[in-house]
Amino acid sequence: MIGLTLPTAPLKCLAAVGCSVTLLSACGGHNRIDPTGTASYIDRVVFQQTGFRPTDVRCPTGIPASPGGRFNCHFTGPEGPYTAYLRIVQVHGRRVSYRLDTRPSSWPAPTLR
Repeated sequence: MIGLTLPTAPLKCLAAVGCSVTLLSACGGHNRIDPTGTASYIDRVVFQQTGFRPTDVRCPTGIPASPGGRFNCHFTGPEGPYTAYLRIVQVHGRRVSYRLDTRPSSWPAPTLR
């Protein structure tokens, strides 16, 4: 669910979204999530769904690319800090599919199924 509210016009909350991004291989052959690719994806989805373009999406490094894994990224929304909650659904070679939900950081975390 992506729910950004602009000060002048509320935007619809949207259902959780799926995506694919490129993974990087780390030493030892273990795939890790590409934080730059994931940040770009979040930027695109937020912009496409709300018209607001976050410019400071930050995602952690070293996240193992394994189904069921969860991690959070952060960015500044129109009213302040937001959190992007991601759950890894599938990994196909160097591609990963997510469930994504963004909310103001002060809101409770969502349940990503």
